[in-house]
Amino acid sequence: SSRTKTRRRERSGEIISKSSPDTQIIHNKLLVRYNIRVKCTGQLNYSDFPLDNHTLNLVLANYFISPSTTLFASSVTEFIVKAQTESFGWEKIDHRVSTGIERTEIDAYNDNKTNYYPIAIFSIDFARYGIRYTLSIMLPLLLIFY
Repeated sequence: SSRTKTRRRERSGEIISKSSPDTQIIHNKLLVRYNIRVKCTGQLNYSDFPLDNHTLNLVLANYFISPSTTLFASSVTEFIVKAQTESFGWEKIDHRVSTGIERTEIDAYNDNKTNYYPIAIFSIDFARYGIRYTLSIMLPLLLIFY
């Protein structure tokens, strides 16, 4: 049903808008489509600093429905990214979508305690642009040690 109650958990982001469900019957199956706009900020991992590229993952999962009744479907053409990161020295280099079924084992020795749920992962790859940021760190180090 398209009226399944949703609980949402947001980390460093907000859902700006969600359209009402657009429903269609295709091959005796119910297709429900939503257009969702999300504004998010992310904490980037600086473990590879200053040679750092990052991937920001937006994960959409519903732990309360069975994949035998509901699946998430999306594609790169439906995932529109307006990344405004240039002023911070980052540029978007790629984005992709993965959908499928995820498994959570509650008890590794009991198959009856395994939960399956539909999941969609929207990924955006960012990279530092320009050599300025790398040189501002590496050049002083090279001068000190050589």
